[in-house]
Order: sequence, then C-alpha cells, then structure tokens
Amino acid sequence: DRYFSAFANASYTYDSKYTVSGSYRTDASNLITDDPAYRYAPFWSVGAGWQIGKENFLKELTWLNRLNLRVTYGYNGNVDKSTTFKPLLTTSASPNIITGEYTGSIASYGNPTLRWEKTGTWDAGVDFNLFNSKLFGKIDFYNKHSQDLIAAREISAVNGTTSMKLNNGEILNRGFEVELGSTMNITPNITWTGNLRVSYNKNEVKSLKVAQHYGYQLTEGGSGAWVEGEDMNTLWCYEYAGVVNTGSESSTFYSPTVYY
Repeated sequence: DRYFSAFANASYTYDSKYTVSGSYRTDASNLITDDPAYRYAPFWSVGAGWQIGKENFLKELTWLNRLNLRVTYGYNGNVDKSTTFKPLLTTSASPNIITGEYTGSIASYGNPTLRWEKTGTWDAGVDFNLFNSKLFGKIDFYNKHSQDLIAAREISAVNGTTSMKLNNGEILNRGFEVELGSTMNITPNITWTGNLRVSYNKNEVKSLKVAQHYGYQLTEGGSGAWVEGEDMNTLWCYEYAGVVNTGSESSTFYSPTVYY
C-alpha cells in the first residue's frame, strides 16, 4: 500500500472569542486508478467558532462558565480495498489433485475508473460548562453525504462476469449526539464523575444503480443488500410460511416466499 499526501492547516482567533479555521490536502494511492483525473483527490474543510460565553451580555450569568458555538463543513475520502483497478489473480493454496499444478482464478476483474469514496460532512454544535464546571456537555447535529461508495452492480456478461464492485453508491446520514457529564467532590478524598451520551442516526441509500435484487444477495447483507430508498442496515429475510402438524411424526413445511 502506497500513499502520497500534502496538506496545510490554518486558523485565526480574534479577541479570544472568534475563530475561523481551514484545511486542505491532496491524496493519492496505488489502490486508486492510475488516471490522474481520479487518483489525486482534493479534500478540505472550513470551520468557525464563537466563544459566546465571553460576550458582555452573558458575563452576569455566574452559573455559566463556558458556552461555545461552532460549525464545520468539509470533504474527506476513503479507499476500499475489496476491489482493484486492474485485473487481479489469486493462486490456490495447494496443487490440483489431478494435474499436480497450482491453479489460478480471477479475484477481481478490474475497474479502470476506481476512485476515492467521498463524504461531505457539516456539523453544528454547542459546548458548555455550568455551575463551576460541575455540569458539562455538548450537543452536535450532523449531515453526512457519501458518494462514489463501492457497491456491487450487475453488468453485461460479455465482460466475463455478471457482477462487479463499482463506485456505485450514494448514502445520506443524518443525526445528533448529546453528551452530558458531571464531576464533583463528595469528600476531600472521593470525587464523583459521570457521563451520559445519547445519539440518533438515520441513513438512506439515495442512489444505487441495480437492475434487479435477488433474495440470496439481500439475506447475505453487506453492500449487496443495499436498496435505493431504504436504510443501508435493513435486515432482509424470507417470510416464513409456517409449519402444519399432520398428526404424524413428520410435519409438512411450506416453501418460503422471498420478500424484498
């Protein structure tokens, strides 16, 4: 595995209350296609913070020790090692019992346009400390839009296979996280510290170019079980038709029906 990266970060704070920051980087990898249009991917982020608790109109609130508002937006990338941009062969672990030779098979048919999986994320949050920092916590709301995700797709059999992993998926994640904590001295030698975290996430497969879904793929899970318009973690199963007791030692089983 080989990677190349170049990056830069910058931030500026004014009056100890207002902060802006940004980052930029470009990445390349031998696990991505050798086409320069896809191999080098620019990733970046920008953010802003406001220490609103330091403003004059909040200084009279003695129970408020810290209040910070922040918002960020940026893009990052990921490499999926489950496929390759060139055909890949694999050899058997032991010789063939008839020929005595090691055999080979195609592990990946190759995807010449294999590129980075990309995720654009915005996050808005607030951090706070109250009552001499005895109560503290943070609240975050986020939206993650992932594109070019590796997912199985049916292709024409003239390519030598009927299915390949391509940059074919698009998923949207939305949710929030709330964290509350407390710390206090019960006695000079005993300190109480506790944390409570609540999170919620809802995702949806926004785009997936699949001509037809098959029951065996859906029940196996993974990207083969992604269905456009559904949650990517949906559990698919066969509808059980039940058992009829015939009054003998054996029972009659009905064949299950596949539901998508």
